Amino acid sequence: MAFLGRSKKVDLQCLAEELGETVTKDMKVVDLKKKILGSTEYEEEFVKELLERIVNEREEEIKRQNELETMFYGSDDVIVCSAIC
Repeated sequence: MAFLGRSKKVDLQCLAEELGETVTKDMKVVDLKKKILGSTEYEEEFVKELLERIVNEREEEIKRQNELETMFYGSDDVIVCSAIC
């Protein structure tokens, strides 16, 4: 369960939604953790793998966006951050 505490809020929001939980933008990390742990769909290994996939997809999307921005603007100085969910 410690892996949940090391996760970004946006990833926990996505995870909770994937588990069928209702999530609001104003929820704190601790609230998201409680929702996830209390979910009827919670199985530790499954949730770990699902969270890993969510993180990887978000990081890949940021990388793609940065590459597109670099191609468009022709500079490595542009950094784009986005939240996928």
